[in-house]
Amino acid sequence: MIRLRLLPLVLLAVAFSGQTNVAHAQQSTALGTPQTLSPKHATIFGELGLGSIGSGRQSPSALTFAISARAMVAKPFALSLDWGFAQVSSGNSSASTAGNPILAGHLLLDAGPGVVDFGLGIGIPVTGDDLESFLAVAGASAIHGLQDPWLYVIHAVPVIFQIRSAFDLKGARLAADGAFAVYFATEGNGDPRTSMQLGIQAGPVFGPVEFGFRAQTLIATSGSFTSTSNDNLQLSVGPYVHAKFGVGFLGAMLLVNVDEPLGFGFDDDGAWGLIMSGGAAF
Repeated sequence: MIRLRLLPLVLLAVAFSGQTNVAHAQQSTALGTPQTLSPKHATIFGELGLGSIGSGRQSPSALTFAISARAMVAKPFALSLDWGFAQVSSGNSSASTAGNPILAGHLLLDAGPGVVDFGLGIGIPVTGDDLESFLAVAGASAIHGLQDPWLYVIHAVPVIFQIRSAFDLKGARLAADGAFAVYFATEGNGDPRTSMQLGIQAGPVFGPVEFGFRAQTLIATSGSFTSTSNDNLQLSVGPYVHAKFGVGFLGAMLLVNVDEPLGFGFDDDGAWGLIMSGGAAF
């Protein structure tokens, strides 16, 4: 039985699902190096997210897991697959769902000390539309700053246009990414909806370890997040660390929402997430 303290997540999920702007952030820092963005053969990694919605002892918590793989087909072309899973819990109550697998093609171009990645992807709409799925999607969205809406969008086929870049500079690393997505409804005759997101991260590199800071935003370009608010932008920021060892790598980021509708992250009605990743590029 769903407890009353999960009610805010129910309302959040119902409101966002109508706008097709529920999301789960992925790949932000893991693909922030030229080596992982454009591997010799392939990059494979997993990402685990843990976070809380609210600051009270009884506040709901969220858990997310995603798997990602990209493989070079014939330079400069690559293919990728991303798939996420989410769970939200409060007390003895929990809800979970699988996200939409995203298949994408990439054009990878060398750019001096870095790489630029142009991607075109499409999602297979398998995310459920029952109450448990709504709850899990809302929890995942909250702790990830509403990034990458296509991973969990409900009742829509997402088509995503992406661009990513990563540069190794003298003693530092700089990466930026952007995406524009169109969501074609699978039920009803509604017009396609759209969203846009931007992110930038940078930090000094000490041998195999990078310490940096990331800022990212999601913009609901086809309308506000809810019918009762004019807010159509979510900003989130946080520090991260990325370490390389041989062909493997590990990373972690503390993501904090800094404005409405999901911020400030550590307030009573805010949300934050600890995002950890690990994998290999070879």
